[in-house]
Parts: sequence; structure tokens; C-alpha cells
Amino acid sequence: MTVTRHLSQAALDKFFDGVGRVLGRKERRANFALYAMGLLSKLERKSMEPIAALTTGDDVEASAKLYGHLVNFTSTSPWLDEAVRVYAAHDALPEILAQGPLDCWVVDDTGFLKQGEHSVGVKRQYTGTAGKVTNCQVAVSLTVATQHQHLPLDMELYLPQEWIDDEPRRAEAKIPAEVVFRTKPEIALDLIARWVLEDVPKATVCGDSGYGYDSKFRGGVTQLGFEYTLGVPSNLKVRQIEREGRRGPEQSVKQLAHSLHRRAYKKVVWAEGTKKTLASRFAWVRVELVNPDSAEPQEQGLLIEWPKGDKNPAHYTLVTLPKDTPIKEVVRKTKARWHIEGSTRT
Repeated sequence: MTVTRHLSQAALDKFFDGVGRVLGRKERRANFALYAMGLLSKLERKSMEPIAALTTGDDVEASAKLYGHLVNFTSTSPWLDEAVRVYAAHDALPEILAQGPLDCWVVDDTGFLKQGEHSVGVKRQYTGTAGKVTNCQVAVSLTVATQHQHLPLDMELYLPQEWIDDEPRRAEAKIPAEVVFRTKPEIALDLIARWVLEDVPKATVCGDSGYGYDSKFRGGVTQLGFEYTLGVPSNLKVRQIEREGRRGPEQSVKQLAHSLHRRAYKKVVWAEGTKKTLASRFAWVRVELVNPDSAEPQEQGLLIEWPKGDKNPAHYTLVTLPKDTPIKEVVRKTKARWHIEGSTRT
């Protein structure tokens, strides 16, 4: 226990020193350390006011002064958060790679519930965090994972069109003039491209239908040199490629799923544990996309999940892994994102 504690403290000190070098100025380094230790503490509310009080105790004047420093550090101090994220990722990446190669890059969006109207990007919109339309901010995240560990690499706030078009609101929130509207898939593609330049090893890109529906995103991922397993909506148009190479009629993936014989669906177990075995029924077919992006393969795999007893399939996933990839491996890769998505939403 003592050795583990000492190693953990040494690693934390090394990390703080590295971030401090990125931040530069002494006061920024001090404020970062205080804020970070507050986030790592057992405080019930980990906002700046209780963090300041934790550090200063009963000294009300000192607490108010420190609170002001923390507000300045997190809101107006001119340091580059991207540089800090890059340092943090490169500090942690060797630790997870020591346990195995990267298995996937996962894109997802995370909601931050809000009550007011002034937080940048806030509006009534759908978030998986709450599972409904509610008042929130939404950020697009990128996480990499081995088969054993995962590491959040980056996250960027999504700004709805009405925020981009509202000049007084932009000015009040100090949104830079160069910031323009981007869809969530566009943000995700920018994040992936950014980390390719950081020489993070490539792996299969995974994401739900909020990203897979966008053919430009799929094409952009392909151009960057990635294979993918990406969810798609039930109305995506395809043609089934039969064994003889013939193309079937144009139809939605939902129509295709219903047209398959029930023997096409087989039980696949993708995770076995001491308490629970994760399994469902899947069909694995080759399809030709009706309206693909020019950069993505027109012929792809389509994984259809149809749990026993359900009236309709639960998920449809486009897959550009090699044709001879076993269905169990395709399912495992596809399902890998669910565990990671859950962790980014907590």
C-alpha cells in the first residue's frame, strides 16, 4: 500500500510539473494545481467556491481572494487548453499502450445539463446523458482504447447555429470571430485529424448513428486512413450484394433486415463475465451504398442487431473491416464503444 501510494504521488507530481511547464506563468501553475486537487478531492460540489474554501479553511477573506484567482484562471486567463490536453494525452498514452495496441478510436457527444441560458452553447437539445431533449450544452469527445483500458483524448463544445448567428450573444460570451458553425460530425472529424498529426496509432473508428449517418464524415475518416464501424439510421439506402455478386434492389437497411431469412440471424456472444454474458442476434451481410461519399468504399459490410423477441432490429452498423473478419470480432469492435460512451457521459 505504501509503495503504491508513493508511486501514485510521484506520477501526480510529474504530471503537475509537466502541465505547469505548458502553462508557463507561476500563478497559472499554482491555480491549476489548486483546481486539479479540488477536482480530485472528496468534495460533494467540485465548483470553484468550495474548492477555494477547502484550501483556505475558515479564512473568509483568503477564500474569496482564491476564488477570484480560480475564476480568472478558468475564464479569462490566456492559456491554451489544447496544449494542456495534448500534454496530458501524451503523458498517459504510453501507460495504456503498455497493455496492448489501440483497438479503437471512439467519437461520441456528451451533454452537460444546465438551468440557465448564458452558458456558451446552451439550448434545449437532445443529449444521451439525460436520454431526452433538455436544456444543456453538448460537447463532442474523442477517446482511444485498447481492449483493456481507454483514454479520453479530446473534447470540443458544439455551438448550435443560433449561437453562431447571434452577434450580441457571441460578444457577451467572448466567442472568437473565427468560430463558425460546424456539425457534430465535422467537429469529430477535426478532432480525429488533429490527433493523427500527434502520431497517435491508428485503430478502428467507432461511433453511433449520430456520426455514421454523415457520408462526408465516413469519407473523411477513410481519407485519413481509418477503417470504421459506424452506426447508421434505419432509412439508409443500400443494395444487398448476393453471393454471386449480383446487386439486389435499392432499399433501406430496415427493409433489408426484414427481408433476410431468420436463419441469417445468429447468436453472438461478445463478452463473458462472472456475473453476466453479453449476447444478441446478428446478421452480417455485404451491401453497396446507394449514395456514398466519393472517398469511402461503395461496398461495405452491414451488421444488423435484432434481439430475440423484438419487433424490429435495434442497431445497424456500416463496417469497413476486411471481408474475412469473423462476425464475433466485428460485433466486439462495434460494441466496444458502448462501454466508452457510458464513461464519457458520467
